[in-house]
Amino acid sequence: MILCLGRKSFLSIALILATIFCPFFSSPCFASDGLISLGERLFNDGRFSRFFWKESQGRVNAKLKQGEPHLDVIMTPLGPRPSPFAGQTTSCASCHMVDQAIDDSLGLGMRTYADYSPRVTIPGRNDSLTHAQRNTPMLVGIGSPFLRNRISHWDGEFFDHSETVLGNFTGRNMGWLFHEKDLALKNIIKVLREDDGSGHLGPDFGGSYTKAFLSERIDLKKASDQEVLNAVITAVSTYLNDLDFQTNDKGEYTGSPFDQFLLKNGFSTIPNNGETPKNYTQRLREFLSGLKQPQFIQERDFPSHGKSFGFGHREFQGAKIFFDLPNHPGNKGACFQCHQAPTYSDQSFHNIGTTQAVYDEFHGFGAFLQKYIPKEEFRGPLFHNEAVDKDDPQKFDLGVWNFFGRNKKVTQYLNEEFCQGKPCPLEMMIGRMKTPSLRDLGHSNPYFSHGQMADLFGVLAHYMKVGVQAQQGLLRNPDPHLKEIRLNGHGLRYLERFLNSLNEDYE
Repeated sequence: MILCLGRKSFLSIALILATIFCPFFSSPCFASDGLISLGERLFNDGRFSRFFWKESQGRVNAKLKQGEPHLDVIMTPLGPRPSPFAGQTTSCASCHMVDQAIDDSLGLGMRTYADYSPRVTIPGRNDSLTHAQRNTPMLVGIGSPFLRNRISHWDGEFFDHSETVLGNFTGRNMGWLFHEKDLALKNIIKVLREDDGSGHLGPDFGGSYTKAFLSERIDLKKASDQEVLNAVITAVSTYLNDLDFQTNDKGEYTGSPFDQFLLKNGFSTIPNNGETPKNYTQRLREFLSGLKQPQFIQERDFPSHGKSFGFGHREFQGAKIFFDLPNHPGNKGACFQCHQAPTYSDQSFHNIGTTQAVYDEFHGFGAFLQKYIPKEEFRGPLFHNEAVDKDDPQKFDLGVWNFFGRNKKVTQYLNEEFCQGKPCPLEMMIGRMKTPSLRDLGHSNPYFSHGQMADLFGVLAHYMKVGVQAQQGLLRNPDPHLKEIRLNGHGLRYLERFLNSLNEDYE
């Protein structure tokens, strides 16, 4: 949709950089449909998992007799349910679902390339892990041209798609241990070169990988191993960059009731050329503040949500709280400070007290405030990015703290973001998680990095609680904006209405 890619016999560095960074350029960009299709195929291919590698014994076109046990069921808010991936092996799609598991009778609807579980199940290995440490972040919107960066995962583990793609294909969620990365990379190359197109994806995606890549002028037989891996990075990056919410011919977002409300009242849903999301958000605030006779959007049925949404008086009151405008007495949201339009994320990292809330729930109020966390000079090789465990007080999740100083590019970004380019202190990173987009939240619950919140009202109640704690000095390393929050019951309901007006339907 948004990318521009040249066609060459082999992928050059320039091509890879164009794939990753093209959305930030002001000139028009066009992605190859073939490359997007290849990325989608790689995203859905389960042969990059360690289970397939082991069970196939090197036969990349083998039909396995059984799938991975952890894929037999999926976890949902209603408990375990039959999985659409039963009998298969792990792929990116196993966690980032769209319509694979829809079942109205079970209350399972569309997903925004997310799952239904607080923590997704992962392949068993000898490290005793059974679940990923966090909730699966949604991927729709990751292709927006208005994102400030392409840093991925709640804790900023990867700086851009070039790190994300191979990092996930060779990571623990695919069953690979840290020391098995080279083996995992060799398996990717082998699968691509030896695939004969007989698998379930082949007929719909151009036959063998060799044939499909040749249509994009990439010869897997002649390319070096690194060029094959570069081809994988480019294809999947192109696919990810094509994942965006509904837009019109002008590139304006149109899918949600709030989008339609803005357009109906003569305000574009995207920034002007060269305008930053921060400046656009400020201009949007001024527009809403001066809107005396708003034209509202009538509620209509959204089949993929099983609910109706619109934008009326109550949603407008919620927007005023969200953007910190004169509103219902006693409410101050300050939400826009971190959730900047049009993606409703600043793509930065903030500590909103989620780790502390769960840790204190298990270990007693104030426990996280007293918890010893190593300073820079005493930080060892162990990471603190484990899910909080009620039976083990040594398990807690410090978010981007884990990769600050360990991922050079992410560290540089954070230093520029928070410390004017100078080195930030390590303790400043405690508990910071990446700000998610708020678009189409109805298709991505449960919420927060720990996935403990089942609905939006619970999310907003959390903000009301931590706002008070921040004001009282009871939060460890809180985001400064938390102290600005003033909410009551009426405000929560209005905000909930506004957030629901950011939902959109999938035809």
